[in-house]
Amino acid sequence: MTNSTRLIRASQFVLTSFVLLGNIGHARPYDAPDDQPTARTGQNLTGAECQQHLQALEQRLQQAGYRAVSTRVAQDGTLIARWYNAELKMTAVAFMGQKAKGNTFSTSEYAGLIPWSDLLGNQ
Repeated sequence: MTNSTRLIRASQFVLTSFVLLGNIGHARPYDAPDDQPTARTGQNLTGAECQQHLQALEQRLQQAGYRAVSTRVAQDGTLIARWYNAELKMTAVAFMGQKAKGNTFSTSEYAGLIPWSDLLGNQ
């Protein structure tokens, strides 16, 4: 094998590795597998993007047997939405900012029915 052939193969390997590894960083962090309806997160989102994520999450949770309990706004302006699955005895909670931009959207799932006092602290 000549030096130029080795160089071409090495370059192809490096380029392929770069393309494959480079695409890992482009995965959308709030896309979740179907078996984890609450595994949705996102950062630096607009208010409209947060609303879209909340609506999509609501649909997935309903399909998984969850029912909306209620929604509240914390003192810092964070919207907190809560769902409960009576069959599984699980609570799903979404936290989202409501600013025009720079919001975080996150979700969690807990065993049992989580009271508002635990989610809001001493507010």
